[in-house]
Amino acid sequence: MGARFRSTAVRGASATEVRRVVESWLERRGFQWVDAPLVPCHDDVDRGVYLFSREGWTVVMYSRFDEEQRLVRELMSLERPLLHVWLFGSDVWGYVLLDEGRTIAEFDSNPNYIPGHPGEPFLDEPQVGDIRSGAPEELSRRLGLPGLDRAVAALQRKRAVFMDRVVEQFCTTLGIAPAASQFDYLEQGYAHGLDGWRIESLRCTKEDAAAGEGTDLHSEAAWAQPEDVPRQEGGPGAIPAEMRPLLAVAALLRVLLLPLTLVARAVGWFMSLVPRTRTLEPTPFARLPGHPPPFRVEGRHLVHPLHGCRVLLPPGAEPLPDRAGPWVVFAVQVRGAEVVCTPHRLGELRALGGATKPLEDERYFAGTLKARRRLFEFQRRTDTLRQEIHVVQTPRALYQWVVSPGPRTPPLSPEIRADLRALVASFEVIPLTHHA
Repeated sequence: MGARFRSTAVRGASATEVRRVVESWLERRGFQWVDAPLVPCHDDVDRGVYLFSREGWTVVMYSRFDEEQRLVRELMSLERPLLHVWLFGSDVWGYVLLDEGRTIAEFDSNPNYIPGHPGEPFLDEPQVGDIRSGAPEELSRRLGLPGLDRAVAALQRKRAVFMDRVVEQFCTTLGIAPAASQFDYLEQGYAHGLDGWRIESLRCTKEDAAAGEGTDLHSEAAWAQPEDVPRQEGGPGAIPAEMRPLLAVAALLRVLLLPLTLVARAVGWFMSLVPRTRTLEPTPFARLPGHPPPFRVEGRHLVHPLHGCRVLLPPGAEPLPDRAGPWVVFAVQVRGAEVVCTPHRLGELRALGGATKPLEDERYFAGTLKARRRLFEFQRRTDTLRQEIHVVQTPRALYQWVVSPGPRTPPLSPEIRADLRALVASFEVIPLTHHA
């Protein structure tokens, strides 16, 4: 699956005007604003918005892909020209030009991308041209960008293995480079093409203030797995009799489709050799507005001002501030292994426990805070690997510690495990520092 995004550029409206519309819309839906979020945006309960503005343009980047149509209808109340730009799967891209309360023009680089389901209008039928040809001249005129119709028409005709670069050129040509971005990439701290743009970040949530109350990291039920539940009759993992014919058919289909599978893998390998430009190149982490500040190094202590916590480095361990992305609380190198600590909601405890039954499960305390260690063993090709996680529970959040996997990661030796446990056991809560 390639890249995908949707963004909307508003012509001639200030960031303040756009922000008021977005805030009003989300408040009417029951969302409450969060000044300094502790955790990344979660689609189930959160909504996030980035606003990029400079003279003549405000670009809106929204977190929910499936709510863009509703957002665009709200932005139409500004009575300014809107340009909605989208990319799907790195395979197909397009735009929608809206003005005077209706769709003026629309373009889809491949309306037949999904066989049997030709491209449908984003909101309603365009007034000028059709979805295959767009309307470069009308787009140039409505947006007040004379002379760009030929460049736009050429980009519409352009073909590429990956359309990321094409839509990026389209946005750059119109002077709205941030519109060729993904909300998720920005959340992860990857950004480029933002020079000269004023950036604002908005975050709101519907999460109940009481959510996570009663969470107990040390309870037996916290990480109960299916393996902990008694199996049905017939032995471990017994398959119900009514399912066996279906499984037999599935096995036969796998055999019959094996040649196609091998061809697909060969094509995938070949495509992996084709150079590809991502919409947002992985540059050094950008501290965009709304991202937590990085941790500080104070002697042998690491301190995080927003989360209000600190840890003591064990002998030989070193901080890795350059590896700490926007939502990494701490990053440390322990005997050659990179260890990261990430924040999670109290209500997400079950998701942090691992998908299988652990070899070891230890409950302990980091000072007065409940902590828990779990050791897992799994197969990767012919190798047997081990993964250990530690979780610390505070009144505001859960903090998970893991060794970052990678080809250069050393085996999980007893020495690494001992130092990791000492590091986590030093975790303590300190007074909060104001986050600007």
